[in-house]
Amino acid sequence: MNTRLAETTICGEFHINSATITEVLTLWSASSTLNVHGTVSIYNHKQSNSSVFLNIIHNEGTCSLPVLPGNTCAFSCAGMHHIEVEIEKSLNNIASGTFGIDIYYQVLNEEEDEE
Repeated sequence: MNTRLAETTICGEFHINSATITEVLTLWSASSTLNVHGTVSIYNHKQSNSSVFLNIIHNEGTCSLPVLPGNTCAFSCAGMHHIEVEIEKSLNNIASGTFGIDIYYQVLNEEEDEE
């Protein structure tokens, strides 16, 4: 068996009002993951008075990113099987925007190259 580097991107939107506290997006790995390195970027954010955070929850902890345009944070962990993206905010405020997660991970190839 050998390994190869794979890449995927998750993009999502969040629209949060006082009735919606969190939104969670879960990515399940399609194959065995060895190491995962990701960056989270806030692409766009409408003006808000609230404290808004984007939390990356993985099996080795949580990376928390204040939601402001252009903010980026990085995370890495080993043996990851899923990632949750949670939008956290204070009550009685409105926030909306988009985010992107670029994930680079190593996967095991079960088939050997026959060249």
